[in-house]
Order: sequence, then C-alpha cells, then structure tokens
Amino acid sequence: MPSEPPSSSFKDRVTAKAYPTHESGGIVWTYMGPADKMTPFRDFGTDAVEPDHFQATKLHTACNWMQAMEGNMDTSHISWLHQWNGAADIPDDGSDKPGYPSNAMSWKFWLHDRAPRLDVQDTWYGFKYAGIRTTPNGHTHVRISAFVYPYHTVIASVPFTSRQSIFVPMDDYNTARYSLSTRNVENPQRIGGPGLFVVAPFEFGRAEVDGNGIIPRKYRADNEYGIDREEQRTTTYSGVREFVSQDLMVTESMGPIYDRTQERLGTSDKAIIRMRRLLIAAAKNVAEGGEAPAVAGDLDYRGIRSAEKILDDGEQWRHLGTNEDPLVQEMDELAPGAGQPVAGS
Repeated sequence: MPSEPPSSSFKDRVTAKAYPTHESGGIVWTYMGPADKMTPFRDFGTDAVEPDHFQATKLHTACNWMQAMEGNMDTSHISWLHQWNGAADIPDDGSDKPGYPSNAMSWKFWLHDRAPRLDVQDTWYGFKYAGIRTTPNGHTHVRISAFVYPYHTVIASVPFTSRQSIFVPMDDYNTARYSLSTRNVENPQRIGGPGLFVVAPFEFGRAEVDGNGIIPRKYRADNEYGIDREEQRTTTYSGVREFVSQDLMVTESMGPIYDRTQERLGTSDKAIIRMRRLLIAAAKNVAEGGEAPAVAGDLDYRGIRSAEKILDDGEQWRHLGTNEDPLVQEMDELAPGAGQPVAGS
C-alpha cells in the first residue's frame, strides 16, 4: 500500500478485515458474527469498576474447549483428583454446622463424601447445580456452580463468588482459558478464613501470573506435568504439585479431542449432560436462524454467582448467591459499585 502512487484508487478499494471490540475487566472482547446480528456487550460487573478492582488472567490449554470446560464444571472430581492424605486429619474448627464453613473444612467435606448427589436447575443464562454432600457431623453441604452460555463457568466458593472461567476455542485443539473477577480491594473481609491453598500442599499457578495477565505453564505434557510417583504413593492423589495442572493433566491427556463414542456417563455426569444438551439445542436454533440465548443487553449478568454453604434445616440451595441472598445484599452494601467480592477464594 505505501508503494502505490498518490493517484492510485487502490487504497479506496482494498481494506483489512476488522472487528468491533470492547475493553472491560482487563480483557479485550470482540464480536465476530454478522454485523446485522451484533449483540450488546454483556457486562458481568466490570464496566463500572476501577482497574484495581478487577483481575483477569489467561492460560493456554492444549485440548478442545468443551473437554476443558467439562472438567472445570464437574463437582465430583475434587473428592479425588485434588485430594491429599492429610485432608482427613484437618481438625474440626467448629464450622461443621449450618452456615459457612472454613476453607479448611471444605477440603475435609469433599474427602468425607466422595459421591455427591447432583441437583440441576435451568436458568435464563444456562443452568446452575448443586453438588450435595453429607458432612462428618451429618449436615448437608452444597457446592453450587453455574454454566453461562456459551463457554462461561462460575465455580463454587465460600461463601459466594462471581469469578468466571471462560473457555474460548483458539482452534479445535487449543483453548484460551480466561479467569475474570471483580473484587473489593478496600474491604478484604473473607468468610471462610485462609484460602484453600494455605491449607493444601499444592502450588497455585495463578500466583505466578506475569504483568500481562498470562499464567505460565510450568507443568506440561512434555515434562509429564511434573508428576512425582513417590509423592503420589505417600502424600497426594495425583502426584502433581500444582493445582490447576492436576486438571490439565487429565483433560489434555485425553487427547486434543476425546472420542466421545467411548464414553460411559454416570450419575455424577448429570451437569455435563445438561450442558451439552443446552449447547446443542442453542447451536441448532442459531443455525436455523434463531437468536442465541442470554445475549440481550438488559439481563442481569452481574447477578450470576456460585456459592458454598452448609444448609440450615429446611433451607433450599437455590437462593444462595442470588440477589435475594441476605449475605449478597450485605456484601453489596460493603462494596457499592465495585462488583462482587471474591470471598474465600
């Protein structure tokens, strides 16, 4: 183009392809569909937040986006893959009772009841579901996670969180896994006490994020995810030191795209089955000229949260983490205009 003479009309006839973008929450979002069907930006709570109140990271995953997202959504595997021998010896700190448990006790609950019962509720944004476990003291503990069309998950945390994991397909065999949260830096109140990784003997890769928000992959397939067989025999279930790499080891070692004809789905796959059915139905609807679900500009995307709690007698899990949850309302008052804090994470 610079070599064309000034009289050339080449510059008026040739253009580079470009897409509209919107910067929010430390991420550049873009719309890549037909211009006449462009949807409004979905604000999950970042547009009105100052930069020191949000956090965004990006992690490369070497497999298809669906199997990466399915591994993230599954609530049962924390009772196995992420366990270590000392979890059973965590002392009872008095939070095994109705209310919000400590993060330390959460580990113990996950180990104590390794076959959670799943209850799924469809929502306007996709669905949310509870993994229901019985605690050592006989109480009902719930971990509530949410799926948001088309590739967002909000995973359970004490007492609730709006932190999202976003599984964007780079191609058929690679995924860009984003993590996005808004949080109240001025008021670091945390129900649940010290974070999960203060208790467990695992590294947490997000702590090593670089200045651009990119999380480096220290453990990968080419170094066998740093697996230590002696540690696996004596200390941890997986033998992999870094928490997220335990998940990546499983999802990536299935192959870039798992042969699903070989699957045998069980009762613990209820949420995964629901997610697949919703996505297939949505894709067919859009292919036939219909609208994509959960893209309107007037929907309450900020109100999508997950939660974790021990239920009171007669208490239902479905209101936890919603705008009607008294704790959500209380935390909103503590952090006006700053989005939802990531409590207990």
